[in-house]
Amino acid sequence: MGVATGKTVLFADDEESMRKVLERRLTAWGCRPIAATNSLDAVRLARERRPDLILLDDTMPGLTGLAACHQLKLGEDTRHIPVLVLTARDSRTLAAEVRTAGADGFLQKPFEFTELLQLIEGALAQPQPLRS
Repeated sequence: MGVATGKTVLFADDEESMRKVLERRLTAWGCRPIAATNSLDAVRLARERRPDLILLDDTMPGLTGLAACHQLKLGEDTRHIPVLVLTARDSRTLAAEVRTAGADGFLQKPFEFTELLQLIEGALAQPQPLRS
């Protein structure tokens, strides 16, 4: 059993095919997935459900994944939740943008699912501040 087993993972992606794949993979890894179709729903669900980890696609209409991450990290009730950003962007400044938004890591698309699992388990293995 891995670190991710039994953990609730909220993920947001505007592409239905990606949501389906992520849901299947997370379930296979023993996670309890919660899907959102956009960043605004992800922020709302994170505040309501308090997941153990959040995966955000960066390039969604409206609020970007990085902007949603920034909002979550400013929230008293969500700042402790690890946030990982999935992005198709290829930019030299991407790592700095991810750090500025407060994300705990990122993965560029396309990626191998073993890489995603390693990133998730690494983020979940980090000690988190006590929840209030």
